[in-house]
Amino acid sequence: MKKIKIYPYDVRQGVNVQPIPVDADRVLANDVVFEGEPGAGRLKLWLCVSTYGPMGVVWANSDEDALHELVDRDLANAIKVDESSLTPEDEEHVARLGNHDVPCDLDNVSVQRVHFVPERDWRLMCKFAEARGAGHDNLDF
Repeated sequence: MKKIKIYPYDVRQGVNVQPIPVDADRVLANDVVFEGEPGAGRLKLWLCVSTYGPMGVVWANSDEDALHELVDRDLANAIKVDESSLTPEDEEHVARLGNHDVPCDLDNVSVQRVHFVPERDWRLMCKFAEARGAGHDNLDF
């Protein structure tokens, strides 16, 4: 499986941190927009990581929307909770995500913005542009 290096942005430090390799089929090209294009002010690229590793990278309006998209695309299995094992007390500690209100445990989930640095990320930006132009769903092509 091809890996794509994703550089999440650390808001506290104001810098991009070390790259995280993500399987190419988990880097979605769902709503690719670049700076200066219509929609660029609202759609951003998000990296979602659980205790078990990167769940995916998705274009979304917010971190919450990014998690909803990952659940809908069936990329968030690491955080899904079995509906049949939920007790009323458990319901208070799960988030309902996706179009089908799938119960998920967000205790060990991190959602981080990805900022492009053209000098470093030009290959990734070209890959997203190619995926958008060809109608690919993700970067595994």
